[in-house]
Amino acid sequence: MICTVHKRGIVPKKHPLSKPILSVQRDKHGVLKAVKQDGHALKYASEELQGDREVVMRAVTTHGLAIQWAQPELKDDRDVVLTAITKGRAPWSVRYASEELKRDKDVMMAAVQQDGECLVEAAPDLRRDKAFVEAALATDGDALRHCSEELRADRAIVMCAVTSSGKALEHAAPELRSDRGVVMRAVTTTGQALRFASPDLRKDKDIVTAAVMQNGLSLRWAFQPRLAKDTDLVLKAMAQDANALSYAAFELWNGGMRLFVKDQLHVHVNTMLCMRPRPAPEGCEAKEASSFIRACPEDVLWLISELTGAPPPDRLPYLRLASRHFGSVAKSAGCDLDKPRRLTI
Repeated sequence: MICTVHKRGIVPKKHPLSKPILSVQRDKHGVLKAVKQDGHALKYASEELQGDREVVMRAVTTHGLAIQWAQPELKDDRDVVLTAITKGRAPWSVRYASEELKRDKDVMMAAVQQDGECLVEAAPDLRRDKAFVEAALATDGDALRHCSEELRADRAIVMCAVTSSGKALEHAAPELRSDRGVVMRAVTTTGQALRFASPDLRKDKDIVTAAVMQNGLSLRWAFQPRLAKDTDLVLKAMAQDANALSYAAFELWNGGMRLFVKDQLHVHVNTMLCMRPRPAPEGCEAKEASSFIRACPEDVLWLISELTGAPPPDRLPYLRLASRHFGSVAKSAGCDLDKPRRLTI
């Protein structure tokens, strides 16, 4: 039973307590060579060497998370922890630091500047420190959920968070989710953040428009039925993501669909390829919306060619998308694309 030191560090072959392995685990020169290649090899070193500052510093320089295998007294060593975070490129090394170091602003600042989520490991006093929290939010706005309640109600802090990640709006105080400026910043960054806005702002056409222009599927969270009937708004959403039509009013899906598509043909190239039939409410005819594309697949393929003005190789992504819906017709689309035809809308 042996233990080898190679490019992956110390690798136990069988039982970690066999005598040949113990001799390697206690050999400082061998362990230094191993942790230089793989910091996690520190796991297999003897307790004596796991408490050796030189060995641990070499290990955390190679891989910061190797600090988890160090002895407690070295997890309380400020230089060792900072080396793990910075040179070892492992901000989450702070998880294994002592409670004393989790109260050290410089140590925690080094971590949150790399990954804002490390804010969760900071001492409560630091999570109430405005400057410290802003540094964390600059790298990850979602870290807002780890802040104190007082800071989650601070407009400047929340604006910093939603600028980094619009979804941080979810963790803002209720009064700020009703703040038009905060919500506008959030949906401009992440359209889907609209779902966390107050009901009144989800009815605001300017807010909803900003959201759908960032992410068309944000139309789903519009809180006002009339917005789902707004042709201009739906078109803007579909221009960003054609599947936004799924959240449009049935008036656009059914009787008025043919005219709707005809009038705005240039916007609906991808829409026509991505349509999904869905059940209509009682009393509605859904046939037109679900069968329109099937009725003229060759015309749609030709339309793609004409509107994109792309040479045949560049049409392939469109044809792949079309093939999901047109089956065998799309397989022979190469020749169809070269034969312009009159649209049969």
